[in-house]
Amino acid sequence: MLIDTGSTVDVLFRRAIEVLGLVDSIKALTTTITGFNGFKESATGEITLPIQAGSETTFVKFLVIDAESKYLGILGRNWLHSIKAIPSTYHFAIHFPTDHGVYEIKGSQAITRMFWVQRIYGLIWVMYGLIWAVLWRTGGPVNSYSVLVSDGSVWVDRVPRSGQSFSGEDMVRMVFPGAQSYPAKNDMAGYNFLVPSLTL
Repeated sequence: MLIDTGSTVDVLFRRAIEVLGLVDSIKALTTTITGFNGFKESATGEITLPIQAGSETTFVKFLVIDAESKYLGILGRNWLHSIKAIPSTYHFAIHFPTDHGVYEIKGSQAITRMFWVQRIYGLIWVMYGLIWAVLWRTGGPVNSYSVLVSDGSVWVDRVPRSGQSFSGEDMVRMVFPGAQSYPAKNDMAGYNFLVPSLTL
């Protein structure tokens, strides 16, 4: 979650709600949010959820945005005000009173950096898969090879070469001899294992 002292609304991205299995709890609402740069984003609904910070639990009304983000959501001034928080950009932390004294939440830039490393790593492998698909399609052996890269998973299938053109998911599919279907997960470990075994 991003704690944004400049945000006048609390935002939760739809993907986070889907992961939590709370899509049915979204109340229909159509409104537009304008960022500091004038960019407009449409909210498709709102949802109220309990947020626990230390021993304090508050109910926060989030606007639901259906967009890509490196964060699950944004906690803005409304939430900060409700817990009487004092943010410190210098210390990368917020402090707020509880029944047991002052509580501190420290931020972590390492987690944010890790997100971007994963995104770049995934993009590199998608491009690698596209290059292989083009190479094998233009002059491969009796069998053509294709790779489908999706959400960190790779599906490798063996199909007979028929000269058909690949489109959409088929274009990024790579087929190898020896197995009809193989799902590879966990940072493409299966893909790394299979690529050396491809035969021309």
